Amino acid sequence: MKGALRQSIFAQLRRRLSRRHVVLFVVAALVFVPTARWGVPYATAGNRTEAWGVDDEPPTGPLAQLYDIVNPAPTQNPNLGYPMLHPFLVLATFAPYVTWLRATGGLGPPTEAFPHGFTDPVTALATLSLLAHLLSVLLAAGIVVAAYETGRTLWDERAGLWGAVFAGLAYPMFYYARTSNVDVPVLFFTAVAGIPFARALMLGATRRRALWLGALIGLALATKEPAFASFVGVPFALLFLPRPGESTASWRKRETWSLAAWCALAVVLAYVVGSGMIVDPDRWMAHIRFIRERSAEAVEGAVAFMPYYPRSWSGNVALGSRLLQLMADAMTGPGLVLGGVGVALAARRTPRAAWFAVTVVTYLAILFWSARAAQLRYVMPAVYALSLFAGYAVRELLAARPAAVRAMGAAAAAAAVVLASLRGVDLTWAMAHDSRHAAAAWLRERGRPGDRLEFFGSMQKEPPMEGWMTSGFAVEYLGGNVRAPRDSATVARIIRGWHERRPRFVSLIPDYTSHPGEPFAASCPPEIFEKLEAGTIGYRRVALFQSPPLLPWLRRPPLDYPVVNPPIRIYERVETPPG
Repeated sequence: MKGALRQSIFAQLRRRLSRRHVVLFVVAALVFVPTARWGVPYATAGNRTEAWGVDDEPPTGPLAQLYDIVNPAPTQNPNLGYPMLHPFLVLATFAPYVTWLRATGGLGPPTEAFPHGFTDPVTALATLSLLAHLLSVLLAAGIVVAAYETGRTLWDERAGLWGAVFAGLAYPMFYYARTSNVDVPVLFFTAVAGIPFARALMLGATRRRALWLGALIGLALATKEPAFASFVGVPFALLFLPRPGESTASWRKRETWSLAAWCALAVVLAYVVGSGMIVDPDRWMAHIRFIRERSAEAVEGAVAFMPYYPRSWSGNVALGSRLLQLMADAMTGPGLVLGGVGVALAARRTPRAAWFAVTVVTYLAILFWSARAAQLRYVMPAVYALSLFAGYAVRELLAARPAAVRAMGAAAAAAAVVLASLRGVDLTWAMAHDSRHAAAAWLRERGRPGDRLEFFGSMQKEPPMEGWMTSGFAVEYLGGNVRAPRDSATVARIIRGWHERRPRFVSLIPDYTSHPGEPFAASCPPEIFEKLEAGTIGYRRVALFQSPPLLPWLRRPPLDYPVVNPPIRIYERVETPPG
């Protein structure tokens, strides 16, 4: 009986997964896997255990949250910005390696303090971080496969293939697929949820599709709650759109409401389990309070590193323009135009499939009216759905009778694919030749045991340092929600501290708190930068690291934060400070 059931499951998988699915997955994974090691920590000290990327929480974040669950205490300090599904997935990825470490003596009793029980923390934490990044690579490849499956469900194989190409070449994918932020995991569940939604649109809703849709929506919410914005319009599409071959709106049928109830139940169950609400309800409540507080701070403009667009005519115009620019950055200008053309063509020729665009409309509307903020990663769900319509547009334009239309379609598709590919290659090069590698080599060669390096801003951005070099803040780091003081008293306090502590090196690197145009963190007063550059406070600049771009003639859009290949200025203490 069990053998027959197993054969039946594998037979269904073979029917669902064609050779094309496998090829797309492998090709996408091979595109994203280079530089998956970017940002992994070189953990020679307790303040060097974090990855370079902002919100790239592993390796220590999920381990700390697991420790807090196993050893509950009132002093817990988990990352409350997101639910727990992503840490659960990361911990599952960690499990085989951690088990191997325990079996071979590489991990003793886990501890809160560095080295956290690892006998070789440098190797262990780097490996764990790489495993978390590889998880993102696999999920990103899954997004490409989901785009193909959704596109061919809505239209046909060619539209699905083109949609997969546009989805995989979206510019932010080349960064987030190689880090362990939540943005690729939540987009994965959002994209896969689009498959049962597309099948319900084109083939009709069934209980199985309703359950799958609800479960995947719940998992997306359990990764990052704002994902709900993509799905707000889904119930209306399925309730008010007649089933294929029928003329009566679905909401008039009792069966439809039964399916809606099953879908809602699946959403709730998947979210409750995936978010960690059952495992650690106190942490979940703290997460909800944190989200409310952060939202209020954003509205008040208290999040220093993220501009807030006011609810005014000028604010609305600025925010709308910014969102369009970000989508063009993600898809390229030709790709965004093709997405719009695809929506228009679908509305005219395949109206049932055009209802999939409701995911774009509701997501952007809620982002516009609620969040009042704009970052490249914020538009990724809308860009994904528009990529499907861009694929459909290319399919239709290349099949048009007029030769001029075919030529325009081919030119737009080629421009979008080539430009997106070049941007991805240039970003990959920048990640592979990140300035921190050269800075680390310089510090190893120039430094001596007992040397100290001081810096401004977040510690996670610093170049790798050997264990014989100590490091620390030049002035207290207040995070991104507090505007750091930059007055004359702060300047005097920093200079006085350097005279007392006498660090040999000072580094300046921009981070997510940096003011626009400033090549240093917000906690560094501009006067300090000017004095360091002038060499008037006992330090002189001895090195500047930033690898040149592979394609200097190409305008590569900026990421949300200056995390890849940032300019690194290193200053060395002079024995006799200028008088």
